Amino acid sequence: MKKILIIFVIILMTCITAFAEDTNTNISTTVTKGLVGEWVNELGSTLKITNVDSSSGRIIGIYKSSSGTSGNSFPLIGWVNYQIPQPASDNAVVVCFSVHWGKHGSVTTWNGTYHIEKQNPLIKTQWLLVRSNSKFVWDHTLTGSSMFMLNKK
Repeated sequence: MKKILIIFVIILMTCITAFAEDTNTNISTTVTKGLVGEWVNELGSTLKITNVDSSSGRIIGIYKSSSGTSGNSFPLIGWVNYQIPQPASDNAVVVCFSVHWGKHGSVTTWNGTYHIEKQNPLIKTQWLLVRSNSKFVWDHTLTGSSMFMLNKK
C-alpha cells in the first residue's frame, strides 16, 4: 500500500509540474506576440521590437529617437520577464531595453511594465540616459519617464 501511495504522489507531482510548464509556455507565447511590433512614445520616438526569444526573454529591435540623433535608427537589446499571474494581484510583464547611441557618446536604459489598459497595450517606463561629456560632474545622468503605445497602422 505504501508503494502505491508513493507512486500516486510521484504521478500527481509529475502532472502538476507538466501543467505548470504548459501554462508558463502559453503566457510566454502571449507576451512574445504582444510585444513584437512598432511602439511610439509621447515624443514621437519609435521602439520597434523585432524579436522576443520566448525561452530566454531576450528582446531585439531598433530605436529611432525623435530628438538629438538626426533621425537615425539604433539597435536595441533588452529583456522581458514575468511570472504566472496571481489572483487578486496587479499582474504585469516587466521589460527593460537599452540603446547605445554610437558617436553621440551615450547610452539609455528603459525599465518598466507591459500591460493592457482599456484594451490598449502599453509599455510604461522610467529611463536613464548617461552621457560621456557634460559641463558638470553631476550632469552626466538624465532621468525621466516614457509611455509607449502600440502603433496600430
